[in-house]
Amino acid sequence: MASNNIESISQRIEPYPPSENDDQTRSRTNENSSKRTSQYFAAFSATIGGMIMGTCIGWSGPALHLLRPNETDHSKDVFPISDLQSTFIASLMPAGALFGGMSGGFFINKFGRKGTMMYNSVFFALSYLCLAAAQNVWMLFVGRFLSGMASGITSIATPTYLSEIASPSVRGMLGSCFQLMVTIGVLYVGIIGAFLSWQWLSVACLALTLIWGLLMSTCPESPVYLCQKGDEEAARAAMQKLRGEQTNIEEELLELQEGIEATANKTFVWTTLLETVNLKPLIVALMLMLGQQLSGVNAVIFFSVTIFNAAKTTLPSLLENVIVGGVQVVATAMAAILIDRLGRRVLLLSSALIMIFSLYGLGLYFWMLEHNPAEAGQLGFLPLSCLCLFIAAFSLGFGPIPWLMMSELFSPEVKGVTSSISAAFNWTLAFLVTEFYLPVSNQVGIATTYWFFASVLLFVMAFTVFVIPETKGKSLEQIQQHFRGTPTQDDEESLIDDNVEATIEAEVNAEINTVRS
Repeated sequence: MASNNIESISQRIEPYPPSENDDQTRSRTNENSSKRTSQYFAAFSATIGGMIMGTCIGWSGPALHLLRPNETDHSKDVFPISDLQSTFIASLMPAGALFGGMSGGFFINKFGRKGTMMYNSVFFALSYLCLAAAQNVWMLFVGRFLSGMASGITSIATPTYLSEIASPSVRGMLGSCFQLMVTIGVLYVGIIGAFLSWQWLSVACLALTLIWGLLMSTCPESPVYLCQKGDEEAARAAMQKLRGEQTNIEEELLELQEGIEATANKTFVWTTLLETVNLKPLIVALMLMLGQQLSGVNAVIFFSVTIFNAAKTTLPSLLENVIVGGVQVVATAMAAILIDRLGRRVLLLSSALIMIFSLYGLGLYFWMLEHNPAEAGQLGFLPLSCLCLFIAAFSLGFGPIPWLMMSELFSPEVKGVTSSISAAFNWTLAFLVTEFYLPVSNQVGIATTYWFFASVLLFVMAFTVFVIPETKGKSLEQIQQHFRGTPTQDDEESLIDDNVEATIEAEVNAEINTVRS
């Protein structure tokens, strides 16, 4: 009797209602099974800009070493540079990036993501021409400032393009490739600078700008930008090329159009940034940039030679820079592989925790070096191991993820302005750390400075736990719905699951009670 009743229940229960998103799921499954050659090629082409930006960041390290008359055999290639001028050469790059970051949002809305990158390749070329042909220190100043401006524009245009062309399932990986290419660029100048003069180093970087412009000329424009401009056919053609000819893109394109149409009638005014839907992601982006620059990464790298000397290594300083660059490349590559599997939050929290312990270890070593040099000499392994651990942890989380999430969080109508604010904030902090780290550390001590950076990371870590959302596997529209406070399709399907399970459980319990009675 009981079995008959159970069978009758199973017959009465309707099968799980098909999801409204089944077509979209099938579409993305088809895409996963097909080749994403065009999507990967476009991402690779765009990230060449990140590599050039990395060469700008790392150029001053080997170049300043080669420019010193007493540190190079190429006496005809050098001219006198004071310590103050060396500081300007290093800090003018982030200063220029501040201005480039502020204007980058305007350029990507005016010329498109692809157009901005193509124009910017010319800007990079001019900066390296100025450096390669420099006859005095003022030409070096101009070249570094121009390379900084181009880097600031790149830090907005490239991550935005990557986030808008990538499928949700691989957006984290492709977005992380931007920071990966930045680290490869730093390593690139480190290796070349170990063998060639600073002029040929600049020429080698100039060649990359030509490659970037040529590759980008073959890539499609961002479908998001084309939809914003009302060019639906061009957006469809671009998305079809990026997703594969056999992939059904209609659901994804419709979702994109609906998201843009929902905000199409809004005219941007500065008070728009105070709306919750825009203010929350802006605060998240700014906190991520704060964690990236005040993690102390520039301070740790600044004293990398001292740290290597403490470990009693006999390696040349240029080779030591190559080792640090190699650690960054390997760790950032791991982040690109793991980011769509573990998620952004897990990597951010792991990165912050490891960096805090590393900074504490470095601070402890430098404190002992000041107060008890004999005992510090017995801990020569500590600073080197902390340095490698810190660089690896930074590259795993707070290196790539802030730029990636900056491109994910903002809605299309404010993305240009909010991205500019975030990038300008980042480069401002980079300039301040580069310019004032040495005098501050001389005043309060290296150990105290490192412990300050650790305390900042502890605060950002707590902010990550309680505020920063997970964006892994979500479309850009779903991320916007999170900040609007509206339920996403995943939330609705989860609610349907709960309701169906509750209905089944209620019916089963009712029939069991009937059988028992």
